Amino acid sequence: MTVLWDALSFAVMERLGIDTAFAYDAHFQQFGWRQLTASFEA
Repeated sequence: MTVLWDALSFAVMERLGIDTAFAYDAHFQQFGWRQLTASFEA
């Protein structure tokens, strides 16, 4: 389920021509955006 914040992010990203998101949920990939995540090592 896509939440309001994701939908707002998609709209802003599309308007600004941004195609990559730094995010931890799968919604960005589900809707076709490239997604970056950080890997943390202890």
